[in-house]
Amino acid sequence: MGQAITDWGLFVQSGPITLLFIALSNNFMDLNKTAMTALQKVEALLSEFTPGERAMLIQKVAGGDAQAFPGIEKTPGVCGGSACIIRTRIPVWSLVASKKLGFNDAELLENYPTLRQQDLDNAWNYYLIHQEEIELEILENDEV
Repeated sequence: MGQAITDWGLFVQSGPITLLFIALSNNFMDLNKTAMTALQKVEALLSEFTPGERAMLIQKVAGGDAQAFPGIEKTPGVCGGSACIIRTRIPVWSLVASKKLGFNDAELLENYPTLRQQDLDNAWNYYLIHQEEIELEILENDEV
């Protein structure tokens, strides 16, 4: 159960998100040496982001607050406080565990008819950023 999922577009250090933070940390100097506002630079780079990179950016902007993660919520007393798909009691760890067992997105959507593809994408992106948390929850629930 501890194997890492490698086919979900893991973040690459030289990807667009890194370029965005380099641009921001260089006092918004344009990479092409032309005058651009910070917003224009961000908008230009956003089109190159993968869904995972967008999720990572949202997390960085939100200061790492799990409650700010799109489509995912943690509610004390619900599913042990685990991260769940918003407005459900479906924990992210259970979807990731199913994915590791070989279920594809279409099968998961069939087994969870209230979910949409966007919900699964949110779960996969949450996992990319919170792997340690989700792996621990999978391990804890395997022991039960």
